[in-house]
Amino acid sequence: MESRLITETKPKKYSILDRLVVAVTALVAMPVFSAVFLLMACLLVGVAALVFFLTPIISVVVLFCPNIIERNKEEEELDDDEVRENYDELIQAVETKYPDETRHETALRYIKSIEARLRAEGTTCKASYFDNDVGFPSSN
Repeated sequence: MESRLITETKPKKYSILDRLVVAVTALVAMPVFSAVFLLMACLLVGVAALVFFLTPIISVVVLFCPNIIERNKEEEELDDDEVRENYDELIQAVETKYPDETRHETALRYIKSIEARLRAEGTTCKASYFDNDVGFPSSN
């Protein structure tokens, strides 16, 4: 007859302490893993919700904002052009500038001197105050 080597393994016997450790670990680990899983699920749902709700808003912004930005640039350019025209008009009104000064510096000198004169007199600027065609306060 053929002889076979049969090895028989006996199941390991765990002590009560070993079984208690396994039970406590399972009881502690399962809620922790559940909480982590739930948190991850909430984050994924939150991100999905954000994408779902923000996509239409982002689409609207991407479609219409360039037009709004372009309109604002055009308005700023118009404002800049108007400011430049007004500034040029004031500077060109200075026919005789002080020596070694620019028209801008002379215009500023004129404005400051008239403002100082009005402050010294305690007068406010009124249309009737400038009754001559030169534009300086009359000597009344």
